[in-house]
Amino acid sequence: MKDLVIDKITKRLLNVDNFNIRRDKGLVIYTFLAIFQPPFLPVAFIYILGLFTILWILIHKNIPSKWRIMHMSRMYNMISFFGCLVIYVLFTGLIDWMLIESKNITSTRISTFNQITLLTGLEFLFIWTILIKSEAKKYSLRDIIAVLALAGLIQGACAIMAFLIPTIRSYFLMFGDQELFSKEYFLLLRGYGFSINLLDTFGYGMGLIGSYLIFSKCIKNKIFYFVALCIILFTILVNARTGIVILGLGILINIILTSSLRKSFRRIILLSIILSLTISQINQVLDSLSKSQNNTVAWVASGMSQMTNLLGASGNADQMGIDEVSFIDNFIEPPKILFQYLFGTGHHVYDTKKSLGFRTDIGYLNMIWEFGIIGTSIVLIAMVSFLFYPFFKTKDLIIRKIALLNTISYGIVLMKAILIGFNPGVFVNYLTTFAVYYIISKQHSKKESFKTLQYV
Repeated sequence: MKDLVIDKITKRLLNVDNFNIRRDKGLVIYTFLAIFQPPFLPVAFIYILGLFTILWILIHKNIPSKWRIMHMSRMYNMISFFGCLVIYVLFTGLIDWMLIESKNITSTRISTFNQITLLTGLEFLFIWTILIKSEAKKYSLRDIIAVLALAGLIQGACAIMAFLIPTIRSYFLMFGDQELFSKEYFLLLRGYGFSINLLDTFGYGMGLIGSYLIFSKCIKNKIFYFVALCIILFTILVNARTGIVILGLGILINIILTSSLRKSFRRIILLSIILSLTISQINQVLDSLSKSQNNTVAWVASGMSQMTNLLGASGNADQMGIDEVSFIDNFIEPPKILFQYLFGTGHHVYDTKKSLGFRTDIGYLNMIWEFGIIGTSIVLIAMVSFLFYPFFKTKDLIIRKIALLNTISYGIVLMKAILIGFNPGVFVNYLTTFAVYYIISKQHSKKESFKTLQYV
């Protein structure tokens, strides 16, 4: 009787094909753990989940579809690409270590190598497992997005509890990054959630999940849909304002990208008019909120005010705080030695303040130091091609919106963070992109089979 009630509630709330919250709650929890890697143990949970996942793969080694999924989702291609990156970094890093860089940055080199190999490998392993389970349950893209959305809502519930109950927040942060979480700036303004990362890439992941929710309309109950979006927005606001940009971009793409060019053009004109008429009033409200006694509210309002100023409200660069929403405040020079400039040093410069005297978390600059101008160009071309190619392979608006958002957002977040390795945003981006490739491949296979039957 209880199961029937849950099934009825699911049908009333969700617009899905084969997802069943009672039957598939385990996959939702696994997806939550895989994306956010909650730090509830004194050791990195990613390695524990990785070991568990490897054991599951070995136990279920006879699953007939798992290798087909790896090829049809283009995961095999990306694994091969990262394999080439590993060789590239080893080669350039060895030359840099032997002939150029004399300072002791061994730990940085190990960290860089770990990002490209083990962390990226585990990321792909978790995604592969989710896709294997999704195929076994005959999921559509909307079903996969529903799993992502519910995983995001679990994180949202954690963020709300952490915001309201300081004891819970302290527990959530207990085994996290102590160097970061001990800083007064972080504790006063942000850090409400249960994730190994609560900064820019966390907001990136939550912004993507919120956008997919809007694209797919996998929640059909309007009240639940509104509440879900509010929970995701709240989680973004109290942790990483980068997520506001990503969610805003998703909303913009959803409004503009339609099946008709004429309709899209009309919406662009209308949106521009509305924005020009209301942006000053919005900024006044945000300026008022930025004076709030609540530090987090003031921080969020200040950041949003800076963003709206950049969109066209009056004010000079200092008033707009442009350094807060771009990478200008965190900018360092690229390598000056020709070999390093062209081919890289084989290491990032995220944690090199003590060893090299400078550091940055800007993704573009870290890529230039790691791979050089030549390697960075290859990586960016490969990533843009991988993320955007599904846009041209289908007329499905949901898939096209996802491809466009995944590509643009990747470029935007590189201004604020390293995206080679594991983090919530890249995980969500990869998962949906691999899922989209697999679904498109299945659709093409069905069409080819149908054509073959017609000629038989």
